This record gives sequence, structure tokens and C-alpha cells, in this order.
Amino acid sequence: MKKHFLFVALGSLLIFTSCNKEDSDTVDQDKIYASYVLEYNSNQDVTFARSNFHFSNAFGTKLELVSPAEITVDGDIIPFKQALAYYEKEYNGVKNSGDFKYVDVDGNTFNNTVTMVPSIDFDGTLDTISRSSNYMLTWVGDPVQTGEVVTVTIDGAGENDTQIFTQTGVGATDINLTQNQLQNLGLENATFYIRRSKNMDAQEVTSAGGKVIARYDGQPSTVYVEP
Repeated sequence: MKKHFLFVALGSLLIFTSCNKEDSDTVDQDKIYASYVLEYNSNQDVTFARSNFHFSNAFGTKLELVSPAEITVDGDIIPFKQALAYYEKEYNGVKNSGDFKYVDVDGNTFNNTVTMVPSIDFDGTLDTISRSSNYMLTWVGDPVQTGEVVTVTIDGAGENDTQIFTQTGVGATDINLTQNQLQNLGLENATFYIRRSKNMDAQEVTSAGGKVIARYDGQPSTVYVEP
């Protein structure tokens, strides 16, 4: 079984993808795109407050803020992670909201609040699944709300057998794991992951725009795949 948590890679691809990094004081301050993320991982019981800055758009060059520019959440400075070129601070337990404050080199201030989405988890009864038929999986937690996406990712032992299922229907309380995808799994234990997320335009932004994103990752579950 692959040990990495796939949602980290899948959920962060849009926000953190770029090829290099520059200092924020080398670019037009009105062309800085910002993302503000609040992500709870129930397996670790940790909430990650993250922020990422790019030049021009979400796919532009990554930026490291240069003093006096800074990014805080609820008054706490968010440290910069050099390896991945984004800002991240950890909080124990569920953090229900975070008030992000970004100040650019010119002293312009941008305030954005991220509110955590409702919790979501597996019900604990699924321990075996057949790859020969559809399976309607009902989660524990609120129905899908406007703007939310519920994702179930199944990670098998093989390198190319990851299967992703999504539910965006407002009011939905279950997700259909279809046979045409389940058939790609091996006959073995697989790890199931579940996430609820919401991605919205940020409230205060430069002309480049920005996003506020909330994610709740439920406890992963091991399920045996049978014929």
C-alpha cells in the first residue's frame, strides 16, 4: 500500500504548481495572486493554515514575501516552507475559521476569512467491496452544500490503480463508486480516503485575484477488494 496521503498531492496541485520562485518585491504588487487555505486532517488531528503567492495567476511564478510584506492568520505569523515555496502553520484539532491578513511591500492590506467546511467521515461499516458492481457509499456528515465537493479516493497497492470519485450534487448524502472504475483495482486491501472541500473567490484581492479554500479530510479506511 502506498504510504502517502493522495489528497495532499491532488488537492494542492492547482494551488502550489509552478517551476521556480522569486522575491515578492521584484514584481508589480497589484499582480500578486494569493490563495488562503484551511485544511483539517483528522488522521493527524491537525489543521493546516496555508497561503501561497504567485505572480499574475494561480500558475505563475511562486513568490516569497519580502519585508515589510507578511502573511498572518488570526494574528500569528505563517512561516515560509522553503522546500515547497508556500506558507504553512499547524494548529492542533479542528480550527473552525481563520482570518488571513496579507500585507504587501507597499503596505496594502488584504483581509480574507476561511471558514472550515462541515466534518465528513466513513461510517465504519465498509470492510469489503466487490469490483464487479456499483457501490453506493453513504458518508457520516452533512449533505453536500452549495459550492462543496465530496471526493472519495481509493488507493490500491499498484502504482496506477488510484481511483477518484466525486459528488457535487447539492443535498446529496452518498456517492456512487461505479463498477467501471472499481474494476481497475487489484484483489487486495485498498485505502479509502474521503474529503469535503469548498473553493471560493477571495474577498479582498489584487487585480490578479485569489482563492479561499476549506478542506476537511476524514479518517482513512482500509477495505478489501474482492471479485
